[in-house]
Amino acid sequence: MRFSFRSVAAVASLLALTAVGCKSEPKQTFPAQPVAWQLTDLQANVLAQQYLNEHTVAAPRTCIAELRQPDGWWLMYLTPFDSTAKPPVLSYLIEVRNDGTVRQFE
Repeated sequence: MRFSFRSVAAVASLLALTAVGCKSEPKQTFPAQPVAWQLTDLQANVLAQQYLNEHTVAAPRTCIAELRQPDGWWLMYLTPFDSTAKPPVLSYLIEVRNDGTVRQFE
């Protein structure tokens, strides 16, 4: 069985078009996911105060130290001196991360 030149050319061009049509698209690049920005010391202090209020830490308490970390803040709080209490001064070290999570170091 012989094929004409036209039919061979038509099949060859269809195969070429099919190959081009099936070619995968280049990978799309999307912008990076948003990340939490560095909190200010005031914002970290507000979040830490809310945490201490939720965990019934007696007021008044004073923030005596702040230390910026790559992913948030460390804040240290002291309660007033009470000679009858054991221990007479309570201290709390709170970590506030830039994503808003707060935890206390034990």
